[in-house]
Amino acid sequence: MSSPIRQLCCILMLLNAMHFNLNAQAPYFRNIVFDKEKKEPKLLKIFQDKKGYMWLRTNFGICRYDGINFKYLEKDSNQVTAITENSDGMLWLGHENGAIEYVENNTAIKFLPNNDLPKIKITDIVFDNQNSYGLALLVKAFITLIKILYTILTRLVA
Repeated sequence: MSSPIRQLCCILMLLNAMHFNLNAQAPYFRNIVFDKEKKEPKLLKIFQDKKGYMWLRTNFGICRYDGINFKYLEKDSNQVTAITENSDGMLWLGHENGAIEYVENNTAIKFLPNNDLPKIKITDIVFDNQNSYGLALLVKAFITLIKILYTILTRLVA
């Protein structure tokens, strides 16, 4: 291609690109209003699952937003500190008091802890490919556990 033809092609491509940018849609925002018992909820945590649902932790509990409606979980507390999903699409909730629940049929079902375990805030739940889980606890929890172990060991040795 000769130089003038190459320049003309570049100018046409540039004009074409500008045309697409000028016709792009402006961002669309809408306010989503939901209330429970005529009160405005306080949004504390957001999680989007693999199906596209938005799970919202509010001061009224956990609710699922499908793009149109909000649906609160049954038997839910407002103490949820962690929301995650395993590879099978099951939603898991970690709580301020160390409890862990999974969601089935829009109901939170208790999974952990046993009464013997310390009540330590769950900050995150992580799954591997085999759906084995790990818990992220606050550093304070580890210090508490070390103090407990130290106390037990010193009593055993003495």
